Amino acid sequence: MPMLMPVPPGRSIVRYARAIAPVLVLALLAVLTAAACGTIEDIGGLDLGGAPAPATPTPTPDLPATIQALLSAAEVEPATPAPAVPSGASPSTPIPATLTPSPSASPASAPPPLAAPTFTARATATPPPPTATPSPLAGLSSGEWVAHNDPDTAAVIHSLPWIADGVSPPERAAAQELVYLAADHPDLLRELVARPWVADGIDQPEGAVIERIADIADHDAALAHRIANLPWIEDGVAQPEPGAVESLYSITYRDVALAYRVIELPWAKDDIEQVEENVIQTLYYIADDDAELAGAVVDLAWVADGVTQAEKNALSTLFYIADDTVALAKQIISLPWVANGIDADELSVVKNIGYIANDDAALATRVVAMPWFADSVTGDESDIVDTIGSIANSDAALAGQIVNLAWLADGITAAEVAAIANLYYIAYAHAPLAKQVAAMPWFADDISADDNVIVDNLGYIADVDAELAENIVSMPFLATLEPADAVAVASLGDLAYFNAPVFRQVMSHPTLRAGINDRWAGIVATLSGVSEVNPALIDTLLDPQRVTMERRAIALPLSGNVDLAVIRTGPGARRSIDLLEHSVRSAEMFMDEPLPTNYVALLFENAVSGSSAGTNFTTHIAARPRYDVDDGSQDAEFAGHLIAHEVAHYYWNHGVDWVDEGAADLMASISENARAGAPVDITNPPCDYADSIAALERLDARDAEVFDCNYALGERFFLSLYRSIGDAAFRQGFRRLYLMAQVEDDDDDYAGTAVGIGHIREAFQHSAAGLNAVIARWYDGTSSDGG
Repeated sequence: MPMLMPVPPGRSIVRYARAIAPVLVLALLAVLTAAACGTIEDIGGLDLGGAPAPATPTPTPDLPATIQALLSAAEVEPATPAPAVPSGASPSTPIPATLTPSPSASPASAPPPLAAPTFTARATATPPPPTATPSPLAGLSSGEWVAHNDPDTAAVIHSLPWIADGVSPPERAAAQELVYLAADHPDLLRELVARPWVADGIDQPEGAVIERIADIADHDAALAHRIANLPWIEDGVAQPEPGAVESLYSITYRDVALAYRVIELPWAKDDIEQVEENVIQTLYYIADDDAELAGAVVDLAWVADGVTQAEKNALSTLFYIADDTVALAKQIISLPWVANGIDADELSVVKNIGYIANDDAALATRVVAMPWFADSVTGDESDIVDTIGSIANSDAALAGQIVNLAWLADGITAAEVAAIANLYYIAYAHAPLAKQVAAMPWFADDISADDNVIVDNLGYIADVDAELAENIVSMPFLATLEPADAVAVASLGDLAYFNAPVFRQVMSHPTLRAGINDRWAGIVATLSGVSEVNPALIDTLLDPQRVTMERRAIALPLSGNVDLAVIRTGPGARRSIDLLEHSVRSAEMFMDEPLPTNYVALLFENAVSGSSAGTNFTTHIAARPRYDVDDGSQDAEFAGHLIAHEVAHYYWNHGVDWVDEGAADLMASISENARAGAPVDITNPPCDYADSIAALERLDARDAEVFDCNYALGERFFLSLYRSIGDAAFRQGFRRLYLMAQVEDDDDDYAGTAVGIGHIREAFQHSAAGLNAVIARWYDGTSSDGG
């Protein structure tokens, strides 16, 4: 007796309802007939495939003849069920079934119930006895149905070698899917079983592909045929192809049209690599958020022509962005530089927009809307988006404050990148201070080198004492910036980082307890250098009764406004500030580059390094008081050269010693030649320890006397080169060498590059003949010419 099919797993409930509808009609007819005659107290539940009822029902004599005739006429041969019909069609033949109701329980006082009618098939319709070997489809949902109703298709399945030789669990699951296809999509079944990889046995990945193709067929048969005939499905199933089919199945149930477009991509017709499988999966995720967005992604030229790893990662980020805000994702893919393809730098930008959107979608939208973001993204712009993303991750409010800054919208400079990076450094541990700095007028209106010096050093100070850092920002000298203010904060930053006890001593001094003003900022600027060489002098310099400051503001052609100051704790010469101004002007003119500072303070005190006559601490210049005279003495005569030498160190510092000292001495001679007519000549005695710079570099420069050879040999090298190639050619190469020194190489703790003989060869290559002779004499020591 045929059984009613259970609903095949994962198959359409509509198809199952259509199959059992004839049986339900017969059952309902019997129930309605008995009820109409008033003879049935209760009817048991329907047994859809159980044992026959214990007794053959006998029609009741009281039933009208018409009903009796109806029941008799119902005892006919059941029709053979037709295969399930695709959605939209109508079944032509009912599914056969024998209805066998079970007697229902009744109270003891009630009369015995009437036996339910049984519909028995005619003898001629009795199915043939089972064969000795059961069908391989036995036990599979719909298997017997296929074997009975579509023997040709069943034979196709039976013919598979792995059906006959013992079925493994993956093969059994695959066979079940083939049975479903036989019932609904026999043409697709025949296409699949013709594949060698289906015929020779089914493993788990292959079974997964068959299952998902069958699922797709339930939704769109034509699409399933197209997928089944893709070359990478035809020639066998290997990773990551099962994942690609899984994603195509998911896309199909989200947007059939999108699935068709995906399989039409050139690379989707060839072979599927891992990156391509990831792209199909990501397209599904995007479609799950917004099918229109997924369609726009498929339209991108770089998606069609083969996706790189960077582009795949960009799509993944785009999905995460769409998960937060679809509108932002659409805004991003409409950008010209995104439409043209994604490189590594652009991927970094898209990722950082994703990080920002995860914390604050509105903030990310504002960043993407900035003019400089639309056309292309440079390295500086990428860096600033990265930093904003990092800030947003810990403090979205501060990130919003930064994005509101006017200077951020009009284009990004290196100084602005540094400012945001410095602010992030502070915000990481001291968010209130970072917000306080971001609100300062001098930070909000524009970013200069001084602004960065202040923010950078406030970070060092905050690491030592965040409360003191907040107090410093609130002090009068930082309300509006004067040239000395940034240098003062740099001095405090050095003190805090290298000598915290002295830093606290300075900040608690009675003179500064009420706050630093513009007058005292110039004095504070000298304190970090003083603490290195003569810390006992700090209290003297902070004593209003003992310290004096002479100030002068000048304007230079390249540097603009520069403040000069001469600081003393005793008497001095009025001409000293004149010497300082001349040295500054001469240095800028000779270098043809702006002075690297806009505050030059000359402190006459015993606060220099070692036995030197003077020292440039970068925050200020210190010279011994004996040179602050105008009395015709040898010290007075040397003062101009000394000051010019130390001013030159604003250009030449933190490099190779003989380069720095030799360059500064040459510039001092040129400055004094212009001021007093002194000859441009050697000013240092010979070196007693080495006759060449190469030999000097092999000595221990920590020895003070050996170190003096850097002056002697360095000056001779540059003076010889100056004389050999002439003023114009020398200045051209000298400027190139200086610019090389400004390029950061990250090899040390100082800014820029420590230039040496290799850089000199490159900078003066336009005068190679003269340069080679000088190198042979003073660097290699292989020639006595040119001395």
